[in-house]
Amino acid sequence: MFESYDMKSFGMYMRTVRNSLGLTQGDVSRLTRVNSETLRKMENGKTVPKLETLGYLSVAYKQDVLAIFSFFRTNQELYELYKELDYIIVSNELERLNDFCDNLIKIENDDEKVNLFNTNELDQLKMIVEGIKLLNCESNRYHDVLSVLNRAIHRTLKGFKVDRFEYYKYNQIEKRILLLFAVTYAELEAYAFSNKLLFFLMDISNGDRFISQIDLFMYIKVIFNISYNFHEMDFFEDSLEYATKGIELCLKNKTTYLLSGLLFRRAVSKKNLQRSDADSDFRKSIELLNVMGQKALKEIYIEKATELYGYVDTPT
Repeated sequence: MFESYDMKSFGMYMRTVRNSLGLTQGDVSRLTRVNSETLRKMENGKTVPKLETLGYLSVAYKQDVLAIFSFFRTNQELYELYKELDYIIVSNELERLNDFCDNLIKIENDDEKVNLFNTNELDQLKMIVEGIKLLNCESNRYHDVLSVLNRAIHRTLKGFKVDRFEYYKYNQIEKRILLLFAVTYAELEAYAFSNKLLFFLMDISNGDRFISQIDLFMYIKVIFNISYNFHEMDFFEDSLEYATKGIELCLKNKTTYLLSGLLFRRAVSKKNLQRSDADSDFRKSIELLNVMGQKALKEIYIEKATELYGYVDTPT
């Protein structure tokens, strides 16, 4: 089946990636074998790039551009599914997972729609959903989660071995699977390996230049989990450092995503380091949850801060 692509959207995306790296078209041309005129046409949606061109750009942009290109097929429904699952993985809004599953079932039962999808893509989506559900169930089936995630990533990354993760290039959804691997290994108390995965995800990102809000949220979540893992390893200075980095990133980008959790994590690190200003961060974290209307989580934070760290809540 011949596939068509939304070249205008792909071109805009590639221009955003280039700008996020602080590169001009001339810079990219010097770093690769792609001439500036080809880059200009591609970014303006006027040409379909050759496979070798996408390969050269992958090196300069530090991303698997060929895999990214596949996301811009004119099968908009697949693109929307990826965006929704991406949001669920990064935001952990599990209540949206059931709706996502219902959409997958509808597609599978629609003979006309299902033919628009690659079997590997649908199977990968279903496996990721299965992994997320297992990860968040109460039966601690973490080895089952690893098995499911391994099968999921093999659908698009043949030969993948998690202990050699640094030798592969990843598309956007595969990066999210890596994040789920990292979270699962932390649940298995393999905190050092979890952090190796998380630091790798930091390294292959665009630094503090974010292409989308989801990329920003992903980066914050990675930092949050690094801080958590350091705490579990009793590396409190490191936990404090990364919690602070996450807080600064939230403030710089004017987002409250995971901010209360990062403030709480920093407060815990300060308590363990016997810093006098720990209660201030506990208070900020709890007050933020109150403002955001997250009453149940607020009560959990108050209980933990009080019972484990001697925090005294003062009603406002």
